[in-house]
Parts: sequence; C-alpha cells; structure tokens
Amino acid sequence: MFQKIKKRYGIPSVLILLFLVNTYGKWEFLTHKHRQEVSLLLNETAHEWRLKPAFFRVFSYTDQRIEIFMVEDGGQDMWVEFEKDAQGEWQETRSSWCTTANGSASCFSMWYSLRGLQQFLAGN
Repeated sequence: MFQKIKKRYGIPSVLILLFLVNTYGKWEFLTHKHRQEVSLLLNETAHEWRLKPAFFRVFSYTDQRIEIFMVEDGGQDMWVEFEKDAQGEWQETRSSWCTTANGSASCFSMWYSLRGLQQFLAGN
C-alpha cells in the first residue's frame, strides 16, 4: 500500500517542490544577496508617484538589469526595473503598478501580493 501512495504522490510532490525552489526560492536568494544595493536604489529613486518600499523581492538580477517586485509604503504592489547606463550607473527604466484596475496584473505574485493586500487592508 505504501508503494502505491509513494508512486501516486511522489512525482507531483517533487514537481511542486522544484517549482517552488525555482521561483520563490530563487527570489528569496536574490533578495537576500542583493538586499542592501536594491534597497538603496529603491529609496534613492522614490518620488511622489512611487513611494519607498515597505517590502520588496528581487525577481531577476544580472550585471546589466534588475527586476523587482515591491510593495510601497502605501500598500500598492509595483514592478520596478533598473538597467545600467553607458557609464555603468543604475537607472530606473520602468515602474508600474500591479493592479487589475489599470489592466496590468502581469506582475501579481501569489504570496508577495497577498502580503501587500494585507498591509493595505490593515492601513484602512
């Protein structure tokens, strides 16, 4: 009987584990590794329509480009991208809100967006 259960649930469990490690595990690792640099970039480039982050996760990091999911102080989910310019300095190239109201739910992240929603609801 144990063999039957093992065969039935073993492969799906391994696939789910691989998915989680390849997505959330990667994002947590990149965030931990580049936390100080990305936090400084996000805080330095904050302005009236993109507030400082209350929470962020680095989704992708290369020597030329950074992609970040963040939750603003006000609770709004955002997608922010930085690229290096010709002088090798990071420049914000894109920032957009992650809402279905403006037609951009492409950066919704299951666990992280729920954190932003909780923060928003707590503030209201």
